[in-house]
Amino acid sequence: MLLDHILRELPFGTKIPKPTAEGTFTIKGEGTVQGERAIVYTIPNRKDPDRPGQKRVTASQLENAYGQLLRTGELTRDWWNDHARLSESEGGCNFTTVGGLLELLGEAEYARRDMYRRRAGQR
Repeated sequence: MLLDHILRELPFGTKIPKPTAEGTFTIKGEGTVQGERAIVYTIPNRKDPDRPGQKRVTASQLENAYGQLLRTGELTRDWWNDHARLSESEGGCNFTTVGGLLELLGEAEYARRDMYRRRAGQR
């Protein structure tokens, strides 16, 4: 399971690369969303920088996005919005978080706005 792999390979506090976002996004740990396991990460808080907010990406979102990357060689925001996004309140942040996590694992690279590609040399 990709969530377990992330938690094993990327220590808490690891900075998640974001292509255009300002501020620091970091892996905080494991949590749940509606009873499903999820990775918890911090997001910048503009009003109080010393108290970052938190967001979550579910295990199934991670698995579905990784499966799409493996099948097609790319992960796009359009695909994410149609197949993995849980709600409008999620915003666009989770897409780039998943892309950033896949980058950290060496599976993907940021290609252009709204797209990550399978990293060259990966099976």
